[in-house]
Amino acid sequence: MLWMENSQQLTNLDNLREKENEDDEGETEVESFIKRSQSLIIKIAELFPDKVLNNLFPLFFQYMDKFLKVDQLIKSGFSQEESKQMGYVFKDFMTIFELFGMMTEHFVYDFEGRFDVAKNLFTNLLNVGTYIQNFGLFGMGPELASLTGSLLSTLHSFNQWLVIYNSRTKDGSGIEEFGAILNQELTLVVPFIKREHPQIVYTSACHLLHSISTTVNYPNLLQIPAFGGFVHSVSLISSTFPVSIQCELYTSVSFALLVPVQNRNISALLLANIRTQYTEFMKSITKGLTEIQQIQGFVDNKIFASEEVSHKVIRIFDILSSIVMSEKSESQQSKLILYNAINDIFPMSLSLFRLYILFPKVLSSILQFFLALFEAIPSQLGVQFTQQTIGTFLELLAGDQLANVVRMKDKTGITVVNNLIQILTHIIQTPGLVSDSLLPSIVSFSLDQLYPLTTEDSTEILTPLFTLLTQSLMNHWKYFNMDNNSPSNISRISSALSGRATLILNAYHKSFQQHDIDIFRMNLDALEELNNIHRLYQRAVFVQTGFSFELLRTLLTTLIAKTHNLLREEIINVIYNIASVKFEAFYKQFMPLFMEHSPGLTVDQKTFLLTNFGNEMDHPTFNQNINNLINDICFYVSAKQPQKKKKKTLNPQKK
Repeated sequence: MLWMENSQQLTNLDNLREKENEDDEGETEVESFIKRSQSLIIKIAELFPDKVLNNLFPLFFQYMDKFLKVDQLIKSGFSQEESKQMGYVFKDFMTIFELFGMMTEHFVYDFEGRFDVAKNLFTNLLNVGTYIQNFGLFGMGPELASLTGSLLSTLHSFNQWLVIYNSRTKDGSGIEEFGAILNQELTLVVPFIKREHPQIVYTSACHLLHSISTTVNYPNLLQIPAFGGFVHSVSLISSTFPVSIQCELYTSVSFALLVPVQNRNISALLLANIRTQYTEFMKSITKGLTEIQQIQGFVDNKIFASEEVSHKVIRIFDILSSIVMSEKSESQQSKLILYNAINDIFPMSLSLFRLYILFPKVLSSILQFFLALFEAIPSQLGVQFTQQTIGTFLELLAGDQLANVVRMKDKTGITVVNNLIQILTHIIQTPGLVSDSLLPSIVSFSLDQLYPLTTEDSTEILTPLFTLLTQSLMNHWKYFNMDNNSPSNISRISSALSGRATLILNAYHKSFQQHDIDIFRMNLDALEELNNIHRLYQRAVFVQTGFSFELLRTLLTTLIAKTHNLLREEIINVIYNIASVKFEAFYKQFMPLFMEHSPGLTVDQKTFLLTNFGNEMDHPTFNQNINNLINDICFYVSAKQPQKKKKKTLNPQKK
């Protein structure tokens, strides 16, 4: 797999796979062979890590010595043979980088035992990167650009090792050494983040910087000159990059600014300084929203609808969403600082939501921001904000407006609706966010507005919508008045939800009559979960309304039709769980009724099948009896159907 040793054999491999075997990336046979070889080495390393590492390290230093002479060869000039040989070095060095990147888990699992080896390797990787940067090698052709990207990706894979290294310096020992290593890494990475550099280089550098900032949790990150300078010029540096890269860069800065807050012993003065600095940083992002709305004719002359302004709004909300989500697992103190820094744009965001109601891409970006808020900082937002925000969404996206959004081209409207459903689902699941009046509004919107717009082909909406309906029942069961005996203290909410449980169950039932097996499976699991937690199959809304018999009939009919044979066992289990609530009703009432209305059978066949259907109550025997019944019905029905006559064929030997 090394070009320096096997160039002839590797060259002889097909340049590209045959067209019918070519993958989406157009991977060459050589690249495929090298990847398979790397995978094999990694599998061997799982059994013999030290032996593999002992073989890799000499190779690494051998190729590093050759690589560090590239600048001299450039000055003196390449011969054709030297150029070919250096090309082999680049390819092999990149292969070795990738192998070490795949093996960093061994440095993590045995941190103490392999610490010196890992630190030596990491330091030398940084030295190679510094050499590449100093001589501008990353810009000298695609091979060197790819090698640089591979090197940065390998450094990225060491971040978990750096996390452990950082945690081991908390007691005071090794702090300076760790700081020096991180300083060298950031001094290497930051200059690579320039749009004029090759894409693979700046993309890998951005990923690496983001990972260092958000995972290593080094409290003195801002004191490192390279990173401190980056923080002060992030707006200028990021402005030319795609939005996805900008999100990574701004999130890196945001996280680094808030890392010191995690220290429980932080002084009041330092905390106040962080609040001020962080607020200024966030204002540098959000001020764009204020500026565009102050443009003369922003609304009246529909300047807001221009592509330039729309893209600017999308960019700001995407960056904010990324920053907010990065704080999801952080301390309440960090979340509070974030909330205080951005809460003044909430009314402005709702105003823009109203304005861009017919612009699905912008609308989706705004909704994504609110979803991030509800997921990451729900306790900071509070019930009143939730009530106002969701009320606005449900008011604006209702009736014809919702229908227009759903039918928008390129399914962009579907994305908007899904974002809204995700927000509603999260709120339904989060304790303390749903007020008494909000729950009925969400359920009504789901059943009266969203569900009627769906069809059997609307999988993109049906899946999240059924999740929302299931979570509404799961988390707020007591309000749905399943047994018509709700306590007085919740009767008002129950009154507002009157009949809603039946409508939800009917929606489940309808999905079992359709062909989408994924929806079928999801709702089957939902019924079982509701039964396990809330004993659904015993409730009046399930039994006394006749719903249980209707559902049983549909499930048995599905088994006979064999449209969902992959779920045969799961369907029969649900049938058993429903029947076991009251076996007597199942055997004496339901089964005779079901057999009586079974099409394709004679009276004698129905009587025979019903007579021979056992009344056992244990689960395994019940399941076997159902299987036997279904097989017998299918046999009788197929036997009754006329057989197609086979066409006579001429004997090929006869003329």
